Amino acid sequence: MKRYGNLYEKIISWDNLLESSKKARMNKRYRPNVAEYERDLEKNLVRLREKLLSRTYRPGPYREKIKGYRRAKPHIVAVGIRHQSTYAGDSVPRRHGERQR
Repeated sequence: MKRYGNLYEKIISWDNLLESSKKARMNKRYRPNVAEYERDLEKNLVRLREKLLSRTYRPGPYREKIKGYRRAKPHIVAVGIRHQSTYAGDSVPRRHGERQR
């Protein structure tokens, strides 16, 4: 496995933290918690950097998101019953839009 030297220092650099905050807020800019974090962005990034430096930072719980998956809304499916006449020529009641056979 390849080793990278001074990687932790690159992770906690100010430029990397700013770039990471921009990527994290993509498509979430108008959410209340993101707007609140961004209002005091510099203060929050300084606090985050201090936690990273002291190695006391603990990430929040991981949430899995499956792209393209949307839960179907529950719905009731009605099954229609076709009535067949036993006599030729009898009219068979049909629902609107139903084709004759």
